[in-house]
Amino acid sequence: QHTLVLKFDGTVYAFGDNFFGQLGDGTTHDSSVPVWLEGLSNIVSISAGGRHSLAVDRSGTVFAWGDNSSGQLGNGTLDRNPTPRPIEDLSGVAAVSAGLQHSVALLADGSVLAWGDNERGQLGDGTVVARVNPGRVLSLPPVTSLECGTFHTLARSSEGEVWGWGWNQLGQLGNGAATDATLPVQASDLSDVLVAHGALVHSAAVTASGEVYTWGDNRDSQLGDGTEMASLVPQELNSLSNIRLLAAGTYHTLVMESDGTAWSWGSNLYGQLGDGTTTESNVPVQILGLP
Repeated sequence: QHTLVLKFDGTVYAFGDNFFGQLGDGTTHDSSVPVWLEGLSNIVSISAGGRHSLAVDRSGTVFAWGDNSSGQLGNGTLDRNPTPRPIEDLSGVAAVSAGLQHSVALLADGSVLAWGDNERGQLGDGTVVARVNPGRVLSLPPVTSLECGTFHTLARSSEGEVWGWGWNQLGQLGNGAATDATLPVQASDLSDVLVAHGALVHSAAVTASGEVYTWGDNRDSQLGDGTEMASLVPQELNSLSNIRLLAAGTYHTLVMESDGTAWSWGSNLYGQLGDGTTTESNVPVQILGLP
């Protein structure tokens, strides 16, 4: 229920819910307008979690603030921070991503660290024990990008494969199983992937050739395959091509073609598909009103 914005000059703004200090302005007052985070500069990566926030600056330092009830701030305690503070003894970070109550960091050498809640194995260390300090994700090849779902994490390997760990009872890891994974598992039959995103109960990926794959739960049509049947493995959406950008919402998915045309599918109770209706769609519909 909060939003972070990274400007081209490396500054960060935040707005929305602030009960746990996740806006980082030193207060717990909600804000309906963007507030500038004074303590951050030269930022290159940001991520808004369930009730906490993360940022990385150009030197590879990670800053964290907001809720810390599961250790998701990585500061060795369970104390929340209302302002951004660097995570000590953590350096060389290229990017971060925040889940509901866990955090992950991609290091420049392609390895991944994780901390916070681990009830579903989302820290990828072979256990279900929460951690208040960053620890290495095990059994993972070199990674070039990563994205947290609510209770699971997806990573793109340097070979273009998708690896995931954490909650998998609805198939959101795409490995053909429906059991949680405390260590990384590879999504089936996916290669040459450009980016992969995890949501609450589904996941999606785009290949370098512009193909879209979805997998996991489908009760809200978030897989976009014309059905409401779940899939334990990635399946291609043949109706889409030349896709370059992807974002997975809680129960809906958005993509953008190389020409700037945008499509969406899934739950639409609040108009999140942008097609002028509030009708759920199990196939991609064009988002209206976008240049």
